[in-house]
Amino acid sequence: TLPELTVEDFVFLGWFDNASFSGTAITSIAAGSYGNLTLFAKFLVNTYDLQYYVDGVLHQTVTYAYQAEVTPLTEPSQTGYTFSGWSSIPSTMPAQNIRIDGTFTINTYVIEYYVDDVLHETMSYEYNAAVTSLPELSQTGYAFSGWSSIPSNMPAQDVRVDGTFTLIA
Repeated sequence: TLPELTVEDFVFLGWFDNASFSGTAITSIAAGSYGNLTLFAKFLVNTYDLQYYVDGVLHQTVTYAYQAEVTPLTEPSQTGYTFSGWSSIPSTMPAQNIRIDGTFTINTYVIEYYVDDVLHETMSYEYNAAVTSLPELSQTGYAFSGWSSIPSNMPAQDVRVDGTFTLIA
């Protein structure tokens, strides 16, 4: 009986009498002559996981063979948020499972209030926060039109709100 071989990061599959073997990720590491017979030691490369977490929650797991080239996962997107990017990703898969982290940060947007095309006030809000509108303005001898459409919650973009004064006849 031939001995079982041990090679770090490979699983020994056994001894075979030919170099070909139907299987996935098979590597022939050793060959030896035994009388009139040449035998081949066959090994299967171990696999490990890259686990991608977003804000502490598992987003996706990708499995790679040991020493395989790693292709980083596409960064996720979320309306109203900016993604930080992934933490350090190896270029080739090491002999261990790896955790990769990324986070979303909420974006801040601006509402600009214009009166007669002149900037009156600017207010900043985080995405989806409740918007507090400015009070109606008053000016002696003029009527204020009111503010144009003001969102109830901040959208994922800057907003311009307009108002005008009209001379009272």
